[in-house]
Amino acid sequence: MRLTVRRVGGQLPALRPSRTIEDQQIPPDLRESLLRFLREARPLAHASHPEAFTYVFDLDLDGERLAASAPFDQVPEELRALLP
Repeated sequence: MRLTVRRVGGQLPALRPSRTIEDQQIPPDLRESLLRFLREARPLAHASHPEAFTYVFDLDLDGERLAASAPFDQVPEELRALLP
């Protein structure tokens, strides 16, 4: 399992911080929330304000790829610790 989270948008669209997290770095209590979020989220959600950030989640789960994006206010609070 490998999770990559990228931040896009905002006032500096060229600045795109990202974070890649390996399986052992994802706390066990967050794994179920992460999988639920990725399976239920819309694939390409955009921020409601043009200068707001959107977070793109890309999870490689043993050959299965799950991807979703969400503005900050739609990222579940418990998953915000995974953001770059």
